[in-house]
Amino acid sequence: MKLLLVLSFFFYLLNGYGQNCKPNIDIKVNVCGGKYQKDSICPSCYECRARLIATDSNYSVISFKITAWGEGFDDVMEANIDGPFFSNMSARTQLIITRLRPGSFLDISCIRARDKNGGIYILQPYSFTLK
Repeated sequence: MKLLLVLSFFFYLLNGYGQNCKPNIDIKVNVCGGKYQKDSICPSCYECRARLIATDSNYSVISFKITAWGEGFDDVMEANIDGPFFSNMSARTQLIITRLRPGSFLDISCIRARDKNGGIYILQPYSFTLK
């Protein structure tokens, strides 16, 4: 009985706090900043720090994971980023960013966002190929 209770608790922790990155809301993100696209959601400025912005202003990005492969990469590389800014980088994230070039693929997933009521949601992933 104790083993069942411990296993149930362990499974709950894995499900709730592990790598459960399945989107649970239909909100998307845009990559904004001087070198990226500019539209009605992204301010038009050259000096802006590159960041993720939810398409619904009621949500603020609090973390995300980037995965890169293709041109410039011998193998798939991943890094987690806290906050919406690409400049909140670990050494691994900096290495990924410096290796990006035309032909590289970048996947942004596990995008966690907080709504104005404090609820945490996982937004839709965003992928693109550099040209």
